[in-house]
Amino acid sequence: MRRYLNLCLVVFSLCLSQVYAQRPHFDSLESSENLIQRTVNCGMQDKQGFLWFGTRDGLMRFDGYEIKSYRHDPTKKGSISSNLIFFLFQDSKERIWIGTEEGGLNLYLPDSDSFKVYEHDPEQANSLSIDSIISIIEDKEGKLWLGTHSGGVNHFDPETGKSVRYLYKENDRNSLSNNTVWHIFQDRDEMLWFSTYGGGLNRLNPKTGKITRYLHDPKDPKSISSNTIGAVVEDKKGRLWVGSRSGLNLMDRQTGTFTHFKHDPKDPTTLSYDYAWEVFIDSQDELWIATYGGGLNRYIEESQSWDIRRDKPVKKVIMNSED
Repeated sequence: MRRYLNLCLVVFSLCLSQVYAQRPHFDSLESSENLIQRTVNCGMQDKQGFLWFGTRDGLMRFDGYEIKSYRHDPTKKGSISSNLIFFLFQDSKERIWIGTEEGGLNLYLPDSDSFKVYEHDPEQANSLSIDSIISIIEDKEGKLWLGTHSGGVNHFDPETGKSVRYLYKENDRNSLSNNTVWHIFQDRDEMLWFSTYGGGLNRLNPKTGKITRYLHDPKDPKSISSNTIGAVVEDKKGRLWVGSRSGLNLMDRQTGTFTHFKHDPKDPTTLSYDYAWEVFIDSQDELWIATYGGGLNRYIEESQSWDIRRDKPVKKVIMNSED
């Protein structure tokens, strides 16, 4: 779901200045015979200009004229390892990494137009913890941080192919609070923030290895609003904004407390819907929230209110991406 909303935000970031000047026009690729299927989970443009799309039935590359598809073929050496693509990422060395379901991590090899696969090996403690990769970022050392479904976080070294695992451990508060990590963000102080499904927000100090958990406490109105966390972003003032299943959170880093922004049906200037999953800051440092059911919201800081976009073209883009 996060990837569907992310695609919507890309559309808005490209077209926002013209939305009210003219009616936007969208070309569809669904009629192409090489199109794998309609459900697109993720997408990116690489440094060479190619567009890559991950779907539920393989990987697509679009050069502006034609679509080339990549599907798993167990009889073919160098085939992509899974057809269910969750995440696409290009690192600082322009290598393209593909996070898959049950197929581990794939590295695209352009010279041979094939893939190198990194998978979980139960006999190797430094292999991937699990083969379901749902988020990828790169740190300043050129290593990758991989969020997984039920396998915690892997700190992956592309040069050696080895991983250091961060997992939930019962009765260990210096471990992850949950092993499903949807989103990873590194802030300006190099702290890593892990958005979990059911375990709140986790912060890792990569220098010390210390993990701090931020959990929802129904008795504490200043705790994070939900334990199911979406995207995390940092604005130019260094403030941390956290999306969740129960509204948007603004974190006070000094106290570890949170200010909540939620929908109030009696107040049209509040957040349009509490399922605030994707958070995006544009080039003007304006904050945008993509909700799951309430359209797109822009935060107006001067009045601490929300500009809500529910135009029909916007709704149509979101619905088509989810179908």
